[in-house]
Amino acid sequence: MKIAAGMSAAEARRQALIEFGGVERTREQCHEQRPGWWLGTVEQDVRYALRGFKRNLAFTVAVIATLALGIGATTAVFSVVDRILFRSLPYAQDDRWCRSGCRSLLRSRSSRWVDSSSIGAIDKSRFSR
Repeated sequence: MKIAAGMSAAEARRQALIEFGGVERTREQCHEQRPGWWLGTVEQDVRYALRGFKRNLAFTVAVIATLALGIGATTAVFSVVDRILFRSLPYAQDDRWCRSGCRSLLRSRSSRWVDSSSIGAIDKSRFSR
């Protein structure tokens, strides 16, 4: 069409390349349509990172140590939080268990600790208003 409009062959080719975006851009678009095209890009990125790690060994050791400590600490904290907050205790009727923190505050003369039946009576008489 462009040649029919009076352009030379070289000028018509140049205009067509400008209109369609060039051969390289078309090649990239066709390449991106294939399944798994991004694997090649990931492979190039990994190779580039490994070359950089080889050049600076101290930085590599610092990065690996930081990642190991971070992952280890996160795993430890998650394990504790998961066991305490999300999972039930490994006892029958674990929802009925409780712990009281009355240490040597209530002493009797005969023993160091007061039994549980007298704690309720003392608490009620002492703290009720």
